[in-house]
Amino acid sequence: HRAVGAPQHPLNRLGAERFVRWRITDDPTLVGLESVQAIAPPVPRTNLKDPVPCVALGDGPDGPRTVVCSAGVDLDLVPFAADAASAHDGDLLVVLPARDRIRAVDELAGALRRPVTFATL
Repeated sequence: HRAVGAPQHPLNRLGAERFVRWRITDDPTLVGLESVQAIAPPVPRTNLKDPVPCVALGDGPDGPRTVVCSAGVDLDLVPFAADAASAHDGDLLVVLPARDRIRAVDELAGALRRPVTFATL
């Protein structure tokens, strides 16, 4: 049920952010990186039902990056990403579907001291 372009199904709605992370782990060039490795989030996931961004470390031509993946509109994405990035060196890259990148998320990201780069799939 989980594939790029698959029709909506209850099973592919669970953990959709993990599918985003799997895609860039499988093909890091989608976001301009050379490698991506999943890591533990700053806050443990409590269940499968509620969406929670997931984290990875990436290496690219510009050095290391903390990568935070999300799916769906999530106003807690930027604070979560800031917490995740605070534990690691390098730039912060947020990856999400293009339809989920809204102005409010961009404005929140602009308020961070650490610059945020967005990549959409």
